[in-house]
Amino acid sequence: TFIERTKYRGPFLPGFESLEAKGAAEPLLTFAAPPELSSVDHCVCNVPEGQMESTVAWYTNVLGFRRFWSVDDSQILTKYSSLRSVV
Repeated sequence: TFIERTKYRGPFLPGFESLEAKGAAEPLLTFAAPPELSSVDHCVCNVPEGQMESTVAWYTNVLGFRRFWSVDDSQILTKYSSLRSVV
């Protein structure tokens, strides 16, 4: 989920080059205002079989997320696949 980068001092991630550093403007700003992130609606991650609950507990205890909705393979399934999800 997260990358430890406390000692990295670049613009974003290693290998990233900002448009400003190249003397270019962000193309989306020519027709849209910059977005303002005020909250996180949900996050997505894939976890190994049997680790959903411990992962949800980590997001709840460490980041303060809360469970909004859950579905399991008894509710959404096809002949070849199923869905287990926590939102």
